[in-house]
This record gives sequence, structure tokens and C-alpha cells, in this order.
Amino acid sequence: MRFPIIAHSGANFHMFNDSAFFDFITPMSGKVILGDGKTSLDVKGVGTIKLQFGQDILTVENVRHVPSFAESIYSLLIHIQRPGYALNSSFDDGLSIVFPTFQTTVIIGHDDIYLNVTPVNLHPFPWIKRVLVQILILLHYLQICVIMLHSFKIRSHQN
Repeated sequence: MRFPIIAHSGANFHMFNDSAFFDFITPMSGKVILGDGKTSLDVKGVGTIKLQFGQDILTVENVRHVPSFAESIYSLLIHIQRPGYALNSSFDDGLSIVFPTFQTTVIIGHDDIYLNVTPVNLHPFPWIKRVLVQILILLHYLQICVIMLHSFKIRSHQN
């Protein structure tokens, strides 16, 4: 698995370490306390991720960005509380995670259960998206400045 995501039944939040999954992140500072009750990790933001399960795409909101996490966590506790989301287990098919429009079979590891997903926004140069967004913001502000300057010149000529 290139992007091992743990499907965790005890996690109170979805927490991803890799910014490549995020469609956007709102900066935030905070901490998450791990299951041992002692270890805490910094939360750098909260946002929306897009996961690709084969041909199916899932958008997940309110995901914590925790870069220092060893692996990302998809919370099964939050999952089963949503309408149309469930877990399904059978002897023949194993354990599946059910979403409103599809389901996926999990990968059972030695100590954990994993989802086999990839980020939808996977790009060989992930920083390009962030740079382009910043350029667009700067262009917007430049356009506002030009409009204000033009308005000021019109008022100056009228006086």
C-alpha cells in the first residue's frame, strides 16, 4: 500500500498526516491525545480530504491535519454514525466498509485494519497547487488596488 490508512474504531476524529489528501486546510492549532492518554500530537489544521477507492471517490469533511502522525486514521466511530454508512462482515467476503454509493473491503494487517486508498489530488509536485492559489489571491488584491487607484484618479480630475 502506497498510502496506508488505518480504519480505527476508537478514534474520535479522522486524522491525516499527508497534506496530499486535503482539498483545502484551514490553519488551526491544537492537540490530539493518543490512546495511551499521555502522548499528544500537534494539529496543524482542519479541512476536507478526497479519497479514491478504485473508481469511487469519497469526500470527507472535518479532518484534522496531524503531520507528525506515523499513519493516517479514518475514524470508524464517526463513520458508523452517519446515515448510509456502515460496516459489513461476512465469512465469505470479510470485513467491508459501506458508504452510501459503494463499499470497499478492508485489508487486515497484523495489528490494524487498513483502507487501500489514494489521494484524488495526487500530483507529482503538490506545492504547485498551493503556489497557484496564492498567485490567484495576489492577482485578486492587485485588481482591487487598480480599481481603487482608477477611482481615486477620477475623483482627483473632478475636483
